Amino acid sequence: MSSDQFDSALDLLRRLPPHSTSANLTRICALTPSLTEELLSSVDQPLQTRQCRKTKKDYLVCDYNRDGDSYRSPWSNEFEPEVEDAEFPSERVRAMEVRMGEAVEVYRELYYEGGVSSVYFWDLDDGFAGVVLLKKSMFSFIHVAPIEAKERLRKAAARADGTRYMSSRLSIGRGRHTTSSPVR
Repeated sequence: MSSDQFDSALDLLRRLPPHSTSANLTRICALTPSLTEELLSSVDQPLQTRQCRKTKKDYLVCDYNRDGDSYRSPWSNEFEPEVEDAEFPSERVRAMEVRMGEAVEVYRELYYEGGVSSVYFWDLDDGFAGVVLLKKSMFSFIHVAPIEAKERLRKAAARADGTRYMSSRLSIGRGRHTTSSPVR
């Protein structure tokens, strides 16, 4: 991958309408497949909702539960569509992911009174990391936290980074215009 191509792709995405980021990102990846992985992990996009084939529960997709063109459902722990050599969290980390997902679901229902939430954890060399995703109407929230486990001390250290998105639909004349952008 050429650094110039990557920088040009990011520059182009910055200049195009924010409401078309996902569509434009798909088009750029189709034109330059060698940039796909780097672009998908570098460009913030609004959260999209999918339904787990096994449980029929909605979940949110993002770069943190993606493997190629597949996404892992937090409800079934399966990739949709199936991935041959997919990486899954260890049993211990998966158990924490499930418990955190249940807690976030309760929080979402109490605080937001609806919407969709998903939690994904993955193993790191010195612990694990996780992301909490929340989406309600025009708001999307992404909170990422690497957690350094200190096994002998039964302690962990975490630092969370978050991104909030707001999407809005405006009626201008006879047309509709949608914008979506990160709120920092």
